[in-house]
Amino acid sequence: MRQVEALENDLVTLLPDYLAPHVSVGAIKGEVLTIFAGHSALAARLRHLERGLVQDLQQRGWPVSGFKVKVRPVMKPPAVPKQAKVSAAGVECLRTFADGLEASPLRDALERMVARHKRP
Repeated sequence: MRQVEALENDLVTLLPDYLAPHVSVGAIKGEVLTIFAGHSALAARLRHLERGLVQDLQQRGWPVSGFKVKVRPVMKPPAVPKQAKVSAAGVECLRTFADGLEASPLRDALERMVARHKRP
């Protein structure tokens, strides 16, 4: 575990700033290092940097002769649905506006909005 962490720290210091947060180290099998990229464009960029990165890692003492890049998207936490806050005066304006409209989908939507934001 410490070895992977040390290798990841070395790799992150060698990578450009825009790549480092989106890259993580897998494992070393033989002399092949597995690197996980956040998306396919980063994976392609890492493949272009392979020769220089391998040489730099070898200079730091890592027994690496090449690497394999795999795409592993970073999972984002689910977005919290937005909840609009409407003041009492705003609710009253919406109610007045809805009352002045003929029956229509717009009026129905405004009435639902007024009901949802009505204060107890």
